[in-house]
Amino acid sequence: MNVPDIVYTVWGLLLLVTFLLVLPLVLFLLHRTFTAARYIEHYLAGMAQAGQGIAENTRPVQDLEETIQVAAQMLEVAGNLEAHTHTIAVVLGQRANGVNGTGKGGPQG
Repeated sequence: MNVPDIVYTVWGLLLLVTFLLVLPLVLFLLHRTFTAARYIEHYLAGMAQAGQGIAENTRPVQDLEETIQVAAQMLEVAGNLEAHTHTIAVVLGQRANGVNGTGKGGPQG
């Protein structure tokens, strides 16, 4: 089987074009991709650090919200105490005057 010389010539030229043009282009693009990936990784590390700082700095906001909830509960209890203060004052006044509901001068009779 005889192969014409033009086949070897075309094959050689295509091989030469591949090694001189395509392969360097592929290597250049791979290098750019790798460099971009490293920059992205670097920026993401910075973003992660900033996110952690934000989370740490906003933690007091959550603590303040919990404090507000506790303060609301304290106001409710204070309101209940204020409502019962009059009753307590009346009972203590009656005991101080010797009236405890039995007509006797004190709890011991």
